[in-house]
Amino acid sequence: MKELKSLGMRVSKLERAFVFRDIKLAGSGLDSVQALVPGISDRKAKHFLHALAGEILEGRELKRKDKNIRGDITLDETPQMHHGHMNSPYVRESEINGVVGLESEVLIEVEISELEKTAKISLMDRASLDRGLVKSFELCDALSKNIMGNILRNMEDAELDEIMGEPRYEIESNLGAYVIVGLEILEYEYRVISIAYHNDTFRVLINTSCEYSIVVEREPTDGRHASKVKSMKSAASKHKFFKTLENQMDGDLGVLEELAHKYKNHPHLSENKEVKKLFDDAREMLRGLSSEEVLSAYKDYLVRYNKIQSMLNEVRSRCLFNG
Repeated sequence: MKELKSLGMRVSKLERAFVFRDIKLAGSGLDSVQALVPGISDRKAKHFLHALAGEILEGRELKRKDKNIRGDITLDETPQMHHGHMNSPYVRESEINGVVGLESEVLIEVEISELEKTAKISLMDRASLDRGLVKSFELCDALSKNIMGNILRNMEDAELDEIMGEPRYEIESNLGAYVIVGLEILEYEYRVISIAYHNDTFRVLINTSCEYSIVVEREPTDGRHASKVKSMKSAASKHKFFKTLENQMDGDLGVLEELAHKYKNHPHLSENKEVKKLFDDAREMLRGLSSEEVLSAYKDYLVRYNKIQSMLNEVRSRCLFNG
């Protein structure tokens, strides 16, 4: 049964490879970009498309709605003394139903000023953005293909899991008295549904789904794995905490940005030098304050922690299944 499941996972990966090939050969969506930025060359339009795709992945979450995906999980019931011996007559497996992935609907905000820096293109004509988004279906399709075919496929599983809303955390949180001994992303999808212009930002609605292939075993009654399971869930929850904190800080900074934007051209600033200096000092301090800067050290810790955990989990799985 393990051999069949492994074969199935390899076939799934081959199917995904053909899908990505078709995605890369599909229409580029340059017309939709040129509708947003009239007169832009094909080369710059392609660069703009790549830049917007990247900014969407890095954008601030405004709203999120998650739904767990349920399915079959392989339960390895092999006696411990024979565990890992694929040809052992004692190998026994069954299926249990549980959480195997996550579907999400997320509203993302992309700052046009940041997009301009990344794309190295000025979007001064805001009216053209509204008119250009008449072709938003083509733009959304092009962005989806770009993100799936050029960005996500090159990510490691830990990065991909984070982009997909951390389905692994949901899986581990709902395992109960079971311990994961094998975990691999089976399939995933990232779709840009709509994009709209709003107050110097793009509001982007996306749908994502990610499903894992999972093998578990019963947690020993002596609790040998209890601390390990707790640490795995704790590591995943750290990511949830980080994203929540990051979004909260971005929201708070957004309020200050809106306040500064509202009063930057107020007549009283030119009439009163003291008020003007106070405003300029506040703007300068605001430019140097960002959630990314404050949280960069913690983010680096999480990235390295997950990388090490992923490597050690792979070592553990190979030892168990090939011991």
